[in-house]
Amino acid sequence: MNIQVESRTDEVTCHTCGRTAADAGERLGWCRQRDRRGESWLCTDCTRSEIRAIEVGFDAS
Repeated sequence: MNIQVESRTDEVTCHTCGRTAADAGERLGWCRQRDRRGESWLCTDCTRSEIRAIEVGFDAS
């Protein structure tokens, strides 16, 4: 498993509910998704509500 930690200074927005987080402390527990359309974020509440869909998308290898 490759886990990367980034230090971001820009504000991010949850693509599901629109909640924003301005610093790294606020983003703890948020989920970042990257695909061919780019990067998107899910806040902690939306991550919890969509966890099954997120897990299904993981590659088993």
